[in-house]
Amino acid sequence: MDIVDWISGINLRIGGGIVMVNMDEKLKTSRILVVEDDPDMIGLMREALEDEGYTTYGATNGTEGLKAIREIRPDLVLLDLMMPGMSGLDVCHELEKDEELKSTPIIVVSVRNETAIKIKCIMSCANRYVTKPFDVDHLKKEVWMTLRQKRLSEMVYDHYDKKGQRGDPGAFPEELKDALDDSVS
Repeated sequence: MDIVDWISGINLRIGGGIVMVNMDEKLKTSRILVVEDDPDMIGLMREALEDEGYTTYGATNGTEGLKAIREIRPDLVLLDLMMPGMSGLDVCHELEKDEELKSTPIIVVSVRNETAIKIKCIMSCANRYVTKPFDVDHLKKEVWMTLRQKRLSEMVYDHYDKKGQRGDPGAFPEELKDALDDSVS
């Protein structure tokens, strides 16, 4: 298996073997909300992500962003920290109070480069942190990795937690096998 196969797939261990599952097509149906006070930056991020096949939305401040999150229910939020009115951290704190939205993945995209700020964001609300200015390809990779992580978490949650049981940790769940049949390579 070469590095390209590894990056574009998901390793699932089944009875001693590894099956590659390509999730790119499922991930490209994701909805991404960009919350940023600079319209040019919103345009740049949306264009880059739409080129990858994602559906994107934009909000120009924290209040508008929070409203859009509640209405759209995006699969991922790209969130600036420093915005007039409600800051990005304020948006995070509001999401943490909402049981249905608190697991929404967030990538903070900010000019703030201090380690303490990055740690605060990762510890409180962000899945990842990207510093501006950024390389567009790097942002795309962070988005893809975050959505991939979200999808894997949902699959595990659906199998184990919704059944209220842990199951046999060594067995591959039939429900996951069925859900992934289309994309097994």
